[in-house]
Amino acid sequence: MYYLMIAIFVMGYTAIAFEHKLRIDKAAAALITGVLCWTVYVLGAYEIVDFASIPDYLLSMFAEDNVEPTKHEVIKH
Repeated sequence: MYYLMIAIFVMGYTAIAFEHKLRIDKAAAALITGVLCWTVYVLGAYEIVDFASIPDYLLSMFAEDNVEPTKHEVIKH
């Protein structure tokens, strides 16, 4: 996931650098780059975030009705 995010960032940065030749606005390239990076991060969060390192007291904030929180609930909140 990290490599995909880095590749997206480099392509977005290149689009910003060659704004005049590509005829793409800097803001548009930056917004698309940001959206794509966040999308990859959210979809790959299970691989990126180390849930074992999250303290229990933080996980308990995401528990509903005293049920053990799952990775999905943590990401959802």
